[in-house]
Amino acid sequence: MSYSLTAKQYVQARLDYIYGNANLPARQLIDSLRDQPPLGEGERKVAYPHGEDKVVAFLSPKWAPSDPSLYGDYLVHDPNSMKKRFYSKKILHALLPEYVPDIHMVGSRPGMEITDRVFSADPTKPVTILQSLKRHVSLKRMERKITKLGLEHDGYVDNIIYDDSDKAHYVDDLRYDSLVGIRKGIKRLDKADRARATRWLEKMLALEGGDNVPAWHNQQHQKDRNR
Repeated sequence: MSYSLTAKQYVQARLDYIYGNANLPARQLIDSLRDQPPLGEGERKVAYPHGEDKVVAFLSPKWAPSDPSLYGDYLVHDPNSMKKRFYSKKILHALLPEYVPDIHMVGSRPGMEITDRVFSADPTKPVTILQSLKRHVSLKRMERKITKLGLEHDGYVDNIIYDDSDKAHYVDDLRYDSLVGIRKGIKRLDKADRARATRWLEKMLALEGGDNVPAWHNQQHQKDRNR
């Protein structure tokens, strides 16, 4: 069984949850995925296919920064925390469109996000020496651009996907301790993208309550430091 939750259905699911309707599309989505193998699973989230070209990722209990109440197997998250996550990822996609998938939706009941899916090259086909070289070059180019923006990434092999053209894509969360590099990167965007990214940054900072790094980034970064 496959079940794809549209934006309209997701909004209705939020309303249904608030008003106690037991027929929840979000619940149906979760239930439909129970017997499916995930695309990826880590300490902070588990990801499943969503429709033809998207991924739905549920944030795991080990990562949750707020409300400890459960929604099925996944935690309810603070809505503002999830909104900050959305704006942050929109900005990072604008700065690194070749390497970071776009995000389309977040939810707090349960904590979840829907992003573009990156399709990997056929794992059954042997990788040639030329392909290995192309992948290495693409990876190093991606890492240089990430570092230039003052970002940090986890080089774990499952966090990096190579597509059919041997281009590297980063599918985990990027971390940062400062907004300096991000602000510089936004200034280098073309006019339309710069305006959008600036609005996302302003909305993110308004939710945070000041010109600082979102709390969810700090918590995640500190946990990674302590591992």
